[in-house]
Amino acid sequence: MALGQAPARGPLRRPHPRTSRPRRPGRHGNRPRRACRRAGSRPSRRRHDTVHLVGHSLGGAVCLALAESGRLDVRSLTLIAPAGLGPEIDGGFLQGFLAATTADDLEPVLTRLVADPAALPRGYVAAVLRERQTKDLVTGQAAMAAALFPWGRQTVDLRSALGHHAGPIRLVWGADDRIIPSSHAAGIPGHVGVHLLPGVGHMPNTEAPEILVRIIAETVRSAGGAG
Repeated sequence: MALGQAPARGPLRRPHPRTSRPRRPGRHGNRPRRACRRAGSRPSRRRHDTVHLVGHSLGGAVCLALAESGRLDVRSLTLIAPAGLGPEIDGGFLQGFLAATTADDLEPVLTRLVADPAALPRGYVAAVLRERQTKDLVTGQAAMAAALFPWGRQTVDLRSALGHHAGPIRLVWGADDRIIPSSHAAGIPGHVGVHLLPGVGHMPNTEAPEILVRIIAETVRSAGGAG
C-alpha cells in the first residue's frame, strides 16, 4: 500500500506491513503524470506487485494518474480531498504558502487547512518551515503551482480516470474544506463511494484519522486485500 503524509499511516502499518510512502510530486517537476511515472517507478525500496493507493490533495491526482497509466497493478484507490476533479482551488492559500518565510507568516495560512485551528498538530508550522529550508523543494513547489494552478484554477482534469479504474474507489472529503471544495465530488461515476465528513476541512488525515483508517481498510478489503 502506498500512502502520502498522514497520521493515519501509523495504524495502517499493523494490518498492512508493506505500506510505503512515495516521494512527493513537488520534487519531480510540474506535471502530475511525470510525477506519477517517477513515484510509480520506485514507490519504495521494496517491490510492489499489486498496490492499494491512498493520496491526499495533489497526491490524490497523482494516484489517479498513476492508476490510469497502468504502470502498477492498482487494486483500489482512496482519494482524500483530491486535486484533479474540478477547477476551483484556494489560490490565496497557495500564494500565502509559497511566500511565507516565518512562522508568523505561515501559521494563518496553514490554519486554512483545517476546520478548527485547534486541530492543527502541535509543531506542524515549525516542521513545515524546516522542510522548506530545502531550496530545491521550494523552487519545485513554486514551479508546480504556476503550472498546475495558475490564477487560482486547476488545469489538471482527471475525472475520466475515475471511470477507467475497475477496482473500488473511495473519495473522502471534509464538508468544510476551504482549499479544494467538496462539491467536486458531484457528478462522479456511480460506482465511486463518497464520504463527506462534517466539521472537517482539507485534512481528514489529521482531523478525523480514525474514520479515515476505517475507510481505507474497508476499501482494501473490498478489493480482496487484507484489512
